[in-house]
Amino acid sequence: MMLRNNTTCFFLVLSCFFGKVKAQESLFFKDSHISHLKVEEQNIAIFKRPITNREYIIYMQWLRSVFSSNYPDIYLSSIPGLNIDTLKEINAQSGGNLNDINTILNCTKAFVKDYMFNPRYLDYPVIGVSWQNANNYGLWLADRYNEYTLITMGYLNYNYSPTENDYFSTDAYLAGMWQGVLKRHVKTGDPSNPERDFNWSDNVFIPAFRLPSRKEINAAGDSSVIINSFKSYPFNKRHFLAEWEQRYLASDSDSVLNLWTNKDTDPTPEKIVSRKLHKVNITGELILDINNQTNESRLPEIYKQNGQELKSLENYKENLKECCLEGLNSNPVICEDKNGKPVLVAPYNNMQAPHYEKFSVCRLACTLNEKQVGDLKK
Repeated sequence: MMLRNNTTCFFLVLSCFFGKVKAQESLFFKDSHISHLKVEEQNIAIFKRPITNREYIIYMQWLRSVFSSNYPDIYLSSIPGLNIDTLKEINAQSGGNLNDINTILNCTKAFVKDYMFNPRYLDYPVIGVSWQNANNYGLWLADRYNEYTLITMGYLNYNYSPTENDYFSTDAYLAGMWQGVLKRHVKTGDPSNPERDFNWSDNVFIPAFRLPSRKEINAAGDSSVIINSFKSYPFNKRHFLAEWEQRYLASDSDSVLNLWTNKDTDPTPEKIVSRKLHKVNITGELILDINNQTNESRLPEIYKQNGQELKSLENYKENLKECCLEGLNSNPVICEDKNGKPVLVAPYNNMQAPHYEKFSVCRLACTLNEKQVGDLKK
């Protein structure tokens, strides 16, 4: 199966248990914190709030749950301000393990414990993430949303405990390589081929979430508000991540996180406690077009200027399979060209470190199809 990150591809085996889906909202509903923009005839959804510590911690814990045993670098690389080489050296000398939260925090910048894991700031903007990490979070979030879409449509059940097992990947599903089990398939009405899976033209899935472009941010007209508003953005319990939030975070506001623990098997989960006040200096917002000198707005052109290779998906199943099987750094990002056709985007290879004194916030955007635009306007 295809692993969509910037490390490598793995083939995974299914192991899950199922539960009842709670009543949660679609991402695109009238009172969501999302704006619909028309940028040079493209329908764009842009978040009106930054990614918060809570939301990013859910992502880190999901990565840890899936990959920590055999591929710890995947989740360790998502932790802001972490010196992975120092962590590995300490663990080699002490004979410890890479999952020890206190050792991890000792190898990070101070703001990680004093701000990110501080219950006072759990719903404040996440800071200290790199451009690459922000976009990786967007890829993961799109997979969780597309997975949630299939669940609410009655085609899939939740897998609440992904370890090193099958997890939903949009790219793998579209390539016909996903090894998960669907509850049912799309009926075709053709006796010779009565069932099929969804494809891109069904407009069921959203493309990858990603950082907004400079032009999209200017069109939204609220960048200065987001940058200058150091405040809480409370988590909506009807958010499609609510199932994961319930699983990974402490239920009461006065306790801290059960991160790096398993609440089912560990009766006394380790707590991370910090009561320090930690006012941070937010000076900017991360944007997609970090190498764009022409004020280009089309996503394929922005990715090209970032040095990311593009590949048409005329035969998307075969091309996705090819990208998966190529191995290192081949995992695609899906965007759309000006005609709404899917395009593969190679990973960005310049792993720039973020600033740890002057912080930037980050939010997400994605391209909408006409159906999703209609849902947003209801």
